[in-house]
Formats: sequence, C-alpha cells, structure tokens
Amino acid sequence: MAALGARAAGLASLVLFAAAGCPKGSAEGPDGCEVCKLGEFSAAGGEACEQCPPGKFSGVQGASACTSCPPGTYSDQEGSIVVDQCKNCSAGRYSSTPGLADASGCQACPPGKWGSDPGATSEEAACGGCAPGKWVSAAGFCMECPAGRWSDQVNARSDLNCVACEAGRYSNTTGASAAAACLECPPSEWAHNRTGAASPSACTGCSPGKWTNHSDGGCADCSPGRWSDQVNARSELNCVACDAGRYSNTSGASSESACLKCPSAAENHMAGIASEAACFSTATASTTASAAWQAPWAPAPSGRRGAARSKSPCGCSTSTSLVRRASR
Repeated sequence: MAALGARAAGLASLVLFAAAGCPKGSAEGPDGCEVCKLGEFSAAGGEACEQCPPGKFSGVQGASACTSCPPGTYSDQEGSIVVDQCKNCSAGRYSSTPGLADASGCQACPPGKWGSDPGATSEEAACGGCAPGKWVSAAGFCMECPAGRWSDQVNARSDLNCVACEAGRYSNTTGASAAAACLECPPSEWAHNRTGAASPSACTGCSPGKWTNHSDGGCADCSPGRWSDQVNARSELNCVACDAGRYSNTSGASSESACLKCPSAAENHMAGIASEAACFSTATASTTASAAWQAPWAPAPSGRRGAARSKSPCGCSTSTSLVRRASR
C-alpha cells in the first residue's frame, strides 16, 4: 500500500509540472527546459525563446524581458545583446523616448537651430547651435572646419566662417576653434603667400622672383629693376639690380632676361632702372650738356662757346661745371 501511495504522488507532481510549463526566461528543449540565450527572452516560459525586438536588447541569459534602448538612441535590429548596439540619434536630432525602433523616432531641431552632438535626449541639449570650430551644413549637421582653418564663432552658418591660417602658419587640426591652432612654419620654410596651409609640408619656399618677408611670413616680389632666380630667397638683397643701361618694369622678375636695354639716347646709366622712362631721368642741365657731348663744338648754353666737355667715370655728364667756368 505504501508503494502505491508513493507512485501516485510522483504521477501527480509530473502532472503539475506539465501544467505549469517552463519558468520565465526559459523554453522547452530536447532535454527539458532550457534558458534563453543572450539577445532572447521568454516572458512566461513556452515552446521557444523569442529574439529581442528592435529598440531593445538583452545582455543576460534566461531573461524574461528585454531592456529598452535609452533615450537619445534607437535600434533597428532584432536580437541585440548589448546597449552599444543602440545607435545615437544624429547631431541635430533628439529623443526623450526609450526603446525607439528606428531613426525616424528622433526629432529634428526646429528651424533656425542646430546641434553639434549626437545622442541628445532633449531639444535643449540637441539644439544649442554648433560649437566653435564647426559650421552648420544645409542638412542641419555641424561640420568641422578643415585643417588649415579655424573659427571661434558659435553657430557659424557657413564654411566661409572658417578663417584660413595666415601665410607662414599651418594647422593640421580639424575643428580648430582658435587662431592659436595655426603654428609657425618650420624655420627653413615659408608659405609662399599661401594661407590655409594644412601641414608643415604645405609651407613651401618662395619661388624665383620673390623673397621672404619675415614681417608677415609671406613672399614679396622683387621690385621693378631687379630680379632673382633663387628659390626661397631669404632677403630683398637677393634681388639683383639690372645692369647699368638696362631696365625692367616687371615686379617679381625671375630672370635677367627681364632686364631690357635702354634706348641709345638714354642718359641714365645707373643700375636697377625700373622703367624705360627712367632711362631718361637725369637733370635738364645734364641732358643739355650730354647733347653737346655728342657734338663737342656746339654752342654752349646762353650762346657762349664752350670749353671741352667730359664725362665722369660713372658716365654722368660734367659739362655743366665747364660751361659755368667758360662764362666767367
């Protein structure tokens, strides 16, 4: 009789187990109840565990429910196992609602406002404007100023608000918010009148016909009447004067061929003449006396017949003093 009673009790417990089913967080398997895997859940036990739906995740085994993605994020895939699989609402959008299943649940900032940080949970946090070093795109995103440029403005409306580093400086940093990000070019290099250099290699030397202007870091042209075929000339003294009797009206000349011969009647025999007109730029008395030099016995000024005329070693006429002497 006792054995029959024990057998009856065992059968009763099996009936009760079958009626109750598997516990929460598990499901029936080949060998009985099996716990749900990561990314799955079972609310009341059953024939199978379900994958977490979009907007939720489960990072534990045997979960009876999935955890919602936090505000400011969403997840558009099933079976997520970690919160990192929840994606941030993009910059310029926000959401205070947990468990979003797609990006459309992230609300856009109102017109006239922009955001610089993703994952915002409120309008106040999302729509405060682009930070310095950034500018707002037509799509409403905050974009970084490129290397070689900077901006200290909040909510800059265009990439034109990103200021180029001055000539002689460079910046290889994106999103720079101050001019201090622009560093001096290496001592052996200068910026060739180039602004917005994005790396030290962009600090190229001055080209022929120019010289390094250390006051602003740029390259200055050799002045008319001078030329230079040097690369990276360090001083204006590297600009060579055109030979005597030649002129150049070109700024930044890079070859001696820019120096043209003065006309044959020219009076100016100095070096470095800057224009054809300057070839004739001696004083009137010298010009008159020089004309007399071409005809030695021509009448002197004021009708006086002259003494001998000569030229000084520099080529300048000295006949004026001789005429004065002859008039005494």
